[in-house]
Amino acid sequence: MNLSNPLPLVWENYEASRAALTIAKKAVTHDDKKTLLFHTPFKSKNPTEAKRTIENSIKEVEDLFVFVCMVKI
Repeated sequence: MNLSNPLPLVWENYEASRAALTIAKKAVTHDDKKTLLFHTPFKSKNPTEAKRTIENSIKEVEDLFVFVCMVKI
């Protein structure tokens, strides 16, 4: 890892977070929801509420990414 430029690692983590949240958003309406979401905060939420939580999380990840980039520049 290049300590003088941490942005590639931040970008990689940002992409991974967005991908994971996108997968979770699809899983809340999947036929096997209970198995896919076992041991997650979304297991007991209805699909609409879970999607809203995930959308808010995606927005938060995006905001944090922008913030980290601004701090690192």
